[in-house]
Amino acid sequence: MTARAEPQGVLAIWHDMAPGTREATLAWYDCEHHAERVGLPGFREARRYTAVTGSPELFILYRTDGPEVLASEAYRARLHEPTPWSRRSLPNILNNTRGVCRVVGHAGSCDADWAVTVRADSARMPPDPQATLDALVNRPGIAGAELWEADAPISGLRSAEQTMKGGRDAVPSIVLVLHAADETAARSALDLPDIVALAGGDHGRIGLYRLAFALRKGDGSSGA
Repeated sequence: MTARAEPQGVLAIWHDMAPGTREATLAWYDCEHHAERVGLPGFREARRYTAVTGSPELFILYRTDGPEVLASEAYRARLHEPTPWSRRSLPNILNNTRGVCRVVGHAGSCDADWAVTVRADSARMPPDPQATLDALVNRPGIAGAELWEADAPISGLRSAEQTMKGGRDAVPSIVLVLHAADETAARSALDLPDIVALAGGDHGRIGLYRLAFALRKGDGSSGA
């Protein structure tokens, strides 16, 4: 049997939650929204992380067959016809950053429980992305590294869901994610020269997150 190709698309989301809505928003994600998305054609996995250092509060990624999945008829239909629970929950989302991305490169494992994310401008793309990723995973405790580049036209498509969240989302041009075995290893990566350079020296673009939820197509949900 032919091995299934690695997912080449990622929907990456960072956001805060309106005061007093955290419990309700997380219940919506856990009980409906993540499973709804993973059930769509071309979606492979959902992972949600909670901020330990930096902001926004949540970092969410959906792995897909490719970025074109996020422009598909099935996905766009859900964006324009949110469920009743989604209609109640979407206004709780604040400071939303959302990028439909293509995987530029990866090294090591992407299943660790700790993640460092860097949101950057396209001018910060490393000259040799794969060499940068390989060097990062050689550090103690760093299990994996991946680099994504946003598809601006797909990321910029308007939807009813976006309107319910209060307007246009911020879109990162490129994203670096480090996957770490433990908190110590993750924290040690926050001030690495490659990380700080990618962020343009702006530590507000760097966040440390811990896995809270994971769901693969065909599996049951799991909390961390």
